[in-house]
Parts: sequence; C-alpha cells; structure tokens
Amino acid sequence: MLILNEYDTIINDAPYSIHSQGLGGIWQFRGRKVYAFSATSSTAYERLINNCVATPKVLKFKSEYEHVHGTSPVQEAVIRSFKDNQLRLISLEEDILKNYDHKPMVVIYDLENAELLETILTKSKLRYAVGCSSEVLEQAKQWEYGVLLLKASEGRGVDCRFRKDALVLIVAEVESYHELQQMVGRSSRSRGICEGVLYKVGMQTASQVVDRLKR
Repeated sequence: MLILNEYDTIINDAPYSIHSQGLGGIWQFRGRKVYAFSATSSTAYERLINNCVATPKVLKFKSEYEHVHGTSPVQEAVIRSFKDNQLRLISLEEDILKNYDHKPMVVIYDLENAELLETILTKSKLRYAVGCSSEVLEQAKQWEYGVLLLKASEGRGVDCRFRKDALVLIVAEVESYHELQQMVGRSSRSRGICEGVLYKVGMQTASQVVDRLKR
C-alpha cells in the first residue's frame, strides 16, 4: 500500500526521478493500492494519477470554511502587469508599505527575487519571517501585521493562520488558474473572500492572463 499526502504537490514538484536503474516515477506503483490525499486536488491531477496508477483512491476533505458555511471561499486575485521586473518590485514594495500596519501579508516569490525582497523588508525595518517551518507558522499565528515570505513551491498547501485576515502578494510564475487560486488561498478564510494580487511581467491585460491560465 502507498499513501501520498498532498499528492498533487508531490507530482508537481517531483514528477519523476533519474537513478542508476533508470527513470522512475509514480507509474511504478501501478500494481499497488494507492491512497492519495489532497485538499487542493484538481481534475487535471486526478486524471494524471488515474492514468499512472491502476485503482487510486483520491480522498477529498472539506476546508474549515466549508464545514462552517457550506460553501467554498472566493479566491480571486487582482492581476497587474508591468514592463519589467524592476517596476513589478517597486509596485510590490509600495503595496507592502501601504498595508503593513493594517494586516499580515504573505509574499510568494521566485528564487530570483529572494534577495531583493529581503533587502526591501530589512531596509524598511519591517517584521518578516521566511519559510513554512512549524516554528515560523506558529509564530505567525500571533501576527496582526508582518510579512511571511514563501517560495513558489511553498505557495500552496501551507496552512497560514494569522490573528487578522491576510493579503497574498504573488511575484512568482503561475502555471494555471487552479494554482493561482491555491496561492491566494493562503489568505484568511474567515470572511469567505481571500485577498490576493498577482504581479506579472508582460503587457497582457488581466482578462488575457486569466484566459491563458484557464486553458
């Protein structure tokens, strides 16, 4: 028997491996009973695992918000486009400074921007933490303000809890609309509306970006 926790994240981050015996992947478990767990499962990932494993059992569970309200929270994002990465980071910095005293923020970033982000936060003497270790997440539970930095690979499936509703700011490449929704979902769900901003390099309009992500 094989149990996969957050199976969609596993498939996304490590779809295969190369070792001395050749190419390996989830398809090697076709003959086993597989239980795949995820609260962020999508049709695409379910179709993929069904093609790789003979008889998988994909188990879905309701979020805390769904248990209380009987519906899923709204997880939309404001999308902004910029000519280059420098202008994108300037806008991000302005939003961080504008919102810092009012709510906690989660910044999801690509590695190329990691050092610049820490420089921005250090220069302005803002409280921030990096990563999703149990110690960091426990500390963030007490925040009414502050910035949590998460790498793009940590931008979904991480249970971020704060004392107030959070704002998610995304300066990372997003491959699908489902992924964007999951990243925005790192915000609070207490009101049923998660706040998020996606900062894109390129001159596509917001509707064009959404259309591309939904394909």
